[in-house]
Amino acid sequence: VAQGFGVCALEGTAIAGWCTAETVSATRCGAGIETVEAYQQRGIGALLAAAWARRCQERGLVAYWDSWTDNAPSVRVALKSGFRAAYAYTVDIGRFPNS
Repeated sequence: VAQGFGVCALEGTAIAGWCTAETVSATRCGAGIETVEAYQQRGIGALLAAAWARRCQERGLVAYWDSWTDNAPSVRVALKSGFRAAYAYTVDIGRFPNS
């Protein structure tokens, strides 16, 4: 919380969306973003992400975006706001048996 920061989009007093610092290290910061459903498809997410990335830069942090490759809306917002695909990796999901 001490290193948290973010940006928010408002329409009057209604929150339309936000982008926050989800993971912060000494040099990097990962995005957490949400656009309220009623405000989606208006470019708000891309504006929020770009503003948030500028806040990272002001703090000397490299902003990064992490998303499942099949999360097309997230990938579109990232690309539209200036992020670029750096690499893809495989994630294995499994369950541990009950002890």
